[in-house]
Amino acid sequence: MRKSAIITFAFLLAATILSACSDSRYEFEDPLNIDSKKDSIENDSLIYDSQKKDSIIDNNKDDSINNDAIINIYRDSLVIAHWNIGHFSNGKSSDTAITSENYSEKRSQYIGVIDSLHADIFGVCEYNPNFDQDGNSTRDAIFYKYKYASIGPKYSYNCNAIFSKDIPLENGRKTNFSRHKQNRYIQSAEIRVNEKVVTFIETHLDWNQGQDGAEYRKSQIQELIDMTKNLEQVIVCADFNISDTSEYNPFKEAGFSLANYDESNESYTNSLIDNIIVKGLRIQRAEIFSHPELSDHYVLKCVLTKQD
Repeated sequence: MRKSAIITFAFLLAATILSACSDSRYEFEDPLNIDSKKDSIENDSLIYDSQKKDSIIDNNKDDSINNDAIINIYRDSLVIAHWNIGHFSNGKSSDTAITSENYSEKRSQYIGVIDSLHADIFGVCEYNPNFDQDGNSTRDAIFYKYKYASIGPKYSYNCNAIFSKDIPLENGRKTNFSRHKQNRYIQSAEIRVNEKVVTFIETHLDWNQGQDGAEYRKSQIQELIDMTKNLEQVIVCADFNISDTSEYNPFKEAGFSLANYDESNESYTNSLIDNIIVKGLRIQRAEIFSHPELSDHYVLKCVLTKQD
């Protein structure tokens, strides 16, 4: 009798477990699959350490500090890259144009460019979490060598991301511009180098859609200057969408140096909308590369050292 009761109890317990597992309330999502099948990332800002499967952090919470990231790195120089990557559609659409047929070819081309830059920190605008139309993750496809990332949400043509090869990113956050015509925002994170906190910003300013594009950009540039005025070392990577080089003057007046179009640098292009602008650091060398088969924007690279 006791044996029969035990068997009956076991059968009922197994049935209960199976019933619970079939209930949609008990479905589990992979926490690392943050963007492979979605048009935008759920959290406003994420820091992702690819070596730790539990280290996706919601930076909108004050207590969400990545303790593993509080590490000081010593470097003689930093290599910084910026690229408006054009959503993998050459800037013609906010959706990727890469299909299963050309996935391998395009993946190899993008990896080739990224690897050739040897960047410590890589800022990307017009980022697309989906590398191809099948929803394969861009992070896994082409930025897999970058251990850390701070990725903002995707709003149509606007999406900013910061990748770091081996320098931990801290305090990743998204800040909306107070005045904007398009849905523009600032993606920022911090790194610790040579016992200094360096603030890294990736952003994308308004362009001349509609009226008063320059007025919106003027306001946004001033906002960038104001939010960094008390910071010692700052790196701003962006598609600034400027229509005249005079729009960069407020940065110069605030003590920033420009990698693209600055009298102190010999390397610059006729396309001046993309730039790397720094404060508290010295631009030792700046380079610009064109890959029209991959994006309608130049790739910028600069080597930064301590100021004399």
